[in-house]
Amino acid sequence: MNKPTNTPFTITEWDWLKTQMNIFSLQSKGNLISFSYQFDDNNASVACSIHFKTDQLPKDKESKDRFINSAQSFIQVERFKLEKILNNLPVLKSWFDIDKHVTFNLLNDYGTGSALMGTVRDTEVKWVLNL
Repeated sequence: MNKPTNTPFTITEWDWLKTQMNIFSLQSKGNLISFSYQFDDNNASVACSIHFKTDQLPKDKESKDRFINSAQSFIQVERFKLEKILNNLPVLKSWFDIDKHVTFNLLNDYGTGSALMGTVRDTEVKWVLNL
């Protein structure tokens, strides 16, 4: 039996974005930080969870501000990845706005689970971890 080698396969731009971001999250998994993506197909929104594996949680406003400042650099990298993919998806790029449609969750990953420390959407930071 001959196997077809050029069988067409159609995928939506949204599905392509989901596939690419999930591949990126697997490729960038590390010992101290990892990423995961959750996609809400009904609202076309994305949650990027950044898992920090640390036992040095922010304990006061100063250390919280330093932590958020550091987390912003990881958020910028993820935004760049999203923008790079969107540049090749003309329809999705025309209406999908990273500032409006993507939330970044900052999580303390303690091994057997994780706890939400805060969220970032656009420039708004909501800190939920009690100091």
